[in-house]
Amino acid sequence: MQKGYIDLDNVAFKLMVEEKFTVKGRGLAIAGSIISGKITSGDEVFITDKAEKIKAKTEVIVDIFCTSKMSMKDTAIAPMTIALWLKDVSIDEVETGDYVVMC
Repeated sequence: MQKGYIDLDNVAFKLMVEEKFTVKGRGLAIAGSIISGKITSGDEVFITDKAEKIKAKTEVIVDIFCTSKMSMKDTAIAPMTIALWLKDVSIDEVETGDYVVMC
């Protein structure tokens, strides 16, 4: 694997970004369906583009919102549709079609 890139076929968690928005007082939220794996509040994740290039690394996932249950969760698994509140990532760093992954 090339430095600065992540093999999207070999990750523990993968979500494709379908929407992104900011929530006043909360920060950046991204929404999408989990393609594979499990995510827990507090996990460290990477933002990558379709070419597998790392665009950003978050320190922590603040919260997970499960859209089908309309409630906050500590853990989410595929194929749930969720929103993630991310810390220290700006809305300009994320595009629709990017991936949120955990190695």
